[in-house]
Amino acid sequence: MILIISIIINPLLHIENIFIYSTLLSLIFLYKKEHYYIISLFTGLVYDILYSNIFINTILYLFIAYIIKYIFSYKKYNLLNIIVTSMFIIFIYNLINCFILYYIYNINVSILYLVKNIIYIYIFNILYILLIYFILNIKNKC
Repeated sequence: MILIISIIINPLLHIENIFIYSTLLSLIFLYKKEHYYIISLFTGLVYDILYSNIFINTILYLFIAYIIKYIFSYKKYNLLNIIVTSMFIIFIYNLINCFILYYIYNINVSILYLVKNIIYIYIFNILYILLIYFILNIKNKC
């Protein structure tokens, strides 16, 4: 359910040049699901079809899912680790996207722009993570 909602609201969560990565971050909350890698691959494909047209997210989402699964196999799944993992995932996702767009598609992407805006990106995405975390915990307690 969280995955469907995140895909639908994704375009609404862009504030000027600050992105809330709702679809990408939903992978953190789904990592315990059966067929997690298939879900992440499908999510990346749907994201590519709906929003990007360059089909790099299909592979990136699978790669990110692997990183998330690896991190939480060694770290406890709690709010602090979710936030730290989300910050790491956002940075890795943006960095890989910059390199792919520059080296494969010859699209000039400024890493300086990424670094300059990363603080705001982190703030808004942490607020999103907190909101989803508390909604899911309230739902599970009811």
